[in-house]
Amino acid sequence: MKEAIMEIRSGSRTTKPTIREVSAITLLSARNWNAQPREAMISITGTGEPRVKLKKGWAYTLRLCFDDIEKPFSGRTLFTEEHADKVIDFLDKIEGKVDHVVVHCTHGQSRSPAIARFISE
Repeated sequence: MKEAIMEIRSGSRTTKPTIREVSAITLLSARNWNAQPREAMISITGTGEPRVKLKKGWAYTLRLCFDDIEKPFSGRTLFTEEHADKVIDFLDKIEGKVDHVVVHCTHGQSRSPAIARFISE
């Protein structure tokens, strides 16, 4: 997924905002996280999954829906250029306003670490 983000990103923008700290976590951790005033959340759910109920307090929140797949699959949503643009636009919006971005997906093993790694590099 990181390669897909970088490939999509390389054609549209040349710089990305600087974020001090990034964490990739599970859905359960996201539900229980006590957000601080300078924290932002990127909430990733899969096709057909309900919107995650987060505690109040996030300075900014971006919600994305795509599945943990590498090739198109019936009834599932592949990570697209539109998703990458939303992440980059979100980072532009929060630059200088947050110190920590928390990214979650269901298990915290693929989608959220890929987005977190992209943000941190």
